[in-house]
Amino acid sequence: MIPYINVEGYHSKTIAYSLWHIFRIKDIVAHTLIKGNEQEIADFSEQLNMDELYTYLSDVKQGTESILRDLSYDDLRRKVSIERKEQLESLSVVCNEESAIWLIDYWCNKDVRGLIQMQFFRHWIMHIEACLRIKKKIHS
Repeated sequence: MIPYINVEGYHSKTIAYSLWHIFRIKDIVAHTLIKGNEQEIADFSEQLNMDELYTYLSDVKQGTESILRDLSYDDLRRKVSIERKEQLESLSVVCNEESAIWLIDYWCNKDVRGLIQMQFFRHWIMHIEACLRIKKKIHS
């Protein structure tokens, strides 16, 4: 159910979309920009259903926790390399439209600590608040 269809803001989507979006961004940042390895999205994309969504969320959570556990203090100050930025661009996970392409530069101008703070905390807060608004509207 989309109670706020055709409005501006993060609450104009479904809760399922919001969950997918939060973990998708976490997947991109953790695996491509921080670790430089493959994302968890391939298997998930073959067929989208709620069980697969929850499996994807769990896989991303476990993979990200593993990446974070392996980081050293010095890793936190590491900037995103040109190679990882190019790898991210080659994956076409960010739309090439002007309204979206700025995101790659935004991410890649941060160090690992900034990526963790932004993607794993601030980004969540925005979308969880939107999910709560959706839930409240559905149940009112």
